[in-house]
Formats: sequence, structure tokens, C-alpha cells
Amino acid sequence: MTQWYPIALTSNQTTNLRSIRLLNQDLFLWRSHDGVVVGIDRCPHRGAKLSLGWISEDCLVCPYHGLIYDKTGHCSLIPAHPDLIPSQKLHIHRLPIQQHYGLIWTTLASSSQDLPIFPQFQDEQYRNILCGPYYYKASAYRAMENFLDVSHFPYVHEGLLGDRSYPVIKPYTVTINSKGIETSAIEILQPDPDGLGKESFVKYYYQVHRPLIASFTKITAAGEFFMFLALTPLSDVECIAWMGLAMNYGYDIPETEIKAFQDKLVAQDIKIVETQSPLVPSLNWVDEYPLPSDKLVVAYRKWLGSKSDSKESF
Repeated sequence: MTQWYPIALTSNQTTNLRSIRLLNQDLFLWRSHDGVVVGIDRCPHRGAKLSLGWISEDCLVCPYHGLIYDKTGHCSLIPAHPDLIPSQKLHIHRLPIQQHYGLIWTTLASSSQDLPIFPQFQDEQYRNILCGPYYYKASAYRAMENFLDVSHFPYVHEGLLGDRSYPVIKPYTVTINSKGIETSAIEILQPDPDGLGKESFVKYYYQVHRPLIASFTKITAAGEFFMFLALTPLSDVECIAWMGLAMNYGYDIPETEIKAFQDKLVAQDIKIVETQSPLVPSLNWVDEYPLPSDKLVVAYRKWLGSKSDSKESF
């Protein structure tokens, strides 16, 4: 619960009141004149969902009895009793927000660990592209483990990220430290890793920054390709994935083409991930048997087991 989660794109400038979900909690979101407002989707008067209401004069109007809440969350007017000074109990629970990497982030905790810093998104030599959101009818932890799994490339993404004629994963090392988890280079044979039209080996370096935020850097002949994954758990068995790409090559490739390629890869992943059982993976591998190529996923579960706020979600 002490994490920041992405909930919307900063590029979405609509002022309409929206309903969103995070960790089985219903939230509302709207853009006031001063910025984004996020809060618990419940009117403190009689418990109605505020997201069914509307915005009037930069205030939120409850759909049930018309109570008006300003952007600080305080009730400013009770239409049935216009002369009554609203109680302090008539106050919406607002949530903190941050805006980074093209995303709006929030947390349900009173204090949370800072978001990781991705230098590639602050370097003008890198082209930044945001992909998603992608809906998974699966645990966020399943989606994360799929992101950390390289040995599925030749089978799920055959002809795109892998070659079934060479599925071998050479030994690599995994380190757990104060920053999270890091790997040494993981070599993969890919059909056309950088758009140069020829098969070659590439090196992936993975990092897990937070329980549901990870990244990799792929080194190719053309340059460096970086991607982060941030997951929003809607419930124990539903999540939304957001991906940020940064690359210091391929400036002539249309953004629509890059996004379409990523959309295709994610669709292939979702088809598999949504079939995995148990729906929520076990930290102690009760129903699964890890292989040497799963070293990163094994380390991820071990690391999660040491974090109390993650164990509660498993």
C-alpha cells in the first residue's frame, strides 16, 4: 500500500469526472482549474458514488442529494439546507498525486517511497514514447513476472523478440540490494532487434525498482532501448499496465509504428498471462517449479517476501 501507482495519462486533458479503481478501492478523478483532483469515490453524507455526479463551477456535485464539494474536498453547500454550515465531517478524502513520465500517479498511503528516477526520460538524446494502458484480467504480480521473464521470447514472441531455433538462456547473475533487484547481461538471439534487418544477439539488463515498477535496458548494434513497466492493481486479479519507452536511435520510425509493435507484443503476453494458475502466484512456489532461467523471477518473489506491504497483496 506504500507505493505510487499510475492512474491516468497526463495528456488526457478532459475535465470530465471519471471513475477509476485501485486496490479494490473506487476513486474519482477530475481536472480543476488548478490541477488534477483525486479522491475516494464516496460521498460522506450517504455513501453515494461521487463519480456519478458532475462538475459545476469547478466544484464536484454529488448525484444523490446535490451536496457541493470544492476542490479541497470540503462541502460548501447543502441544497436542502442552504443556510446550514456544513459539518467538517462532510469532507471528501482527497489523495496525493504526482505527475511524472507522462502519467498521473497516486497512493492510498499517507506516505510512500519516492518514484524511481529514469535518466533516459531526462536526456534529450532519447526519444520517449508512452504505451498503454493495457488491461490484464490477471494479477499485477503475474504481469510483472511476465515482464521479467526472457525465456518466453522465442515462443510467445517468435519472429519478433525470439527465435525458436535458439531458445537457450545463458547463465546470468541477480543481485538484491537497497535499490531493488538488478541483473547482469542476459543474452538473447533476436530476429531483428534494432530495425537493421538482420538477426543478432542483444543484451538485456533488468532492474526491479518497486514491487510493481521495473525496467530493462537493451543494448543493440544501433543503440540503447529502455523500457519501464508500471502496474496498477485494480483488484487481486485485475491490473492495468503502463509502459514508457526511451531509445537513442530510430528517430525516423513513426511513433504510431512503434506503439503498434508494442501493442502486438502485449496482446501476445496477455493471451498467456490471463490463463496462468493459480491466479495469484505463491511466494513459496507451492504450485509451480522454477527453472534456472527463472532466476530473476525467483529473486523477485524472494524480495517481495521481505517486504511486508507486498506480502499483504499476495
